Amino acid sequence: MDRLIYLIRKLILKTLIILTFFSISYAEEKKYDQKTCEEIYVGIAYFLKAADKHWKETKNEKKAAMYADTAANYTTIYNTFCK
Repeated sequence: MDRLIYLIRKLILKTLIILTFFSISYAEEKKYDQKTCEEIYVGIAYFLKAADKHWKETKNEKKAAMYADTAANYTTIYNTFCK
């Protein structure tokens, strides 16, 4: 379990760094509309719940990590284009 948490954190950190680096210049010029931001926010909640469900109920580490990574990606997009 500790190894999974470590791998998820490492994957999330790498993803956040890469997405932030490549989206900064675009973010200064463009922001998403309110409806799109709300949909992204709902997507973040969905993927976090899915990751938690797969970890607790099925112990499927790969699916849980995949959903957690997707939630991290959506969070980066939300923070970049909606705030």
